[in-house]
Amino acid sequence: MAKNDYEQRHLETLDRDLGRFSALERATSYASRPMMGLGVSLAFIILAGLIAFYLFGNTGNTVVVVIAAGLGAYMALNIGANDVANNMGPAVGANALTMGGAIAIAAIFESAGALLAGGDVVSTIAKGIVAPESDNNLWNYKFTWNPRNVVLAGQGGAAMFIQEGTYKYIPYHKLFRRSEFLEVKGNGKFEAIANRDSLKYRSIYGLDNIPTMYRGTIRKVGFSRAWNIFVQLGMTDDSYIIEESENMSYRDFVNLFLAYSPSDSVELKLRSYLKIDQDD
Repeated sequence: MAKNDYEQRHLETLDRDLGRFSALERATSYASRPMMGLGVSLAFIILAGLIAFYLFGNTGNTVVVVIAAGLGAYMALNIGANDVANNMGPAVGANALTMGGAIAIAAIFESAGALLAGGDVVSTIAKGIVAPESDNNLWNYKFTWNPRNVVLAGQGGAAMFIQEGTYKYIPYHKLFRRSEFLEVKGNGKFEAIANRDSLKYRSIYGLDNIPTMYRGTIRKVGFSRAWNIFVQLGMTDDSYIIEESENMSYRDFVNLFLAYSPSDSVELKLRSYLKIDQDD
């Protein structure tokens, strides 16, 4: 009988010890989850740097390229995490998808998008600036992407940014009147136009407390003032179709947006509408 009691107490003690080990394993697993994500992210950044070193190790700017690759990988992680949270967060929160399923779907389609369309995006980098020898029109600008997107640029909501700790909002009808000037060393003077919502990029790049965040589109000086004429006339509105526009001259097209006059020319009406001095 005494032996049976001893064995019973021994088994109870063993169960308690095993229970402690199980609790310790669960606690360790829970505590290590954030470290696992950090470790995978660090491995990704290191891998990007190593690949850059392998591909460009023989160039004179190896260190710069490796650092740039590491920073690019870090930014890709931040932007990717933000995209996945925006796209999958509601579905996971509503229990329509599990966390694992959401991550798997995001991984497949984010990768597919990068592989299938990434080349088209990268091909636009540094192609929006007209080379001096090709700068042969009065706009100092040439289409390097979808012309419709150029015409509609700035529509869809006010431009938002923060400047020296003060939030700024520019509605579309005033957007091209509020350009900022900047000097680019070796290339001259340009103007920057606020581009949509700059505020959302603070969290993406970990700059929540930065006093100034301005995302802009750079154009040659004079572009904004000229483009603002189209905006004020209503020419950039695509909510309606103009009949037989394909048979019109540019002059006739401009005249569509001006008041009727039996005597005044299109040029005179345009100058009067926009309050342009005769000497301008």
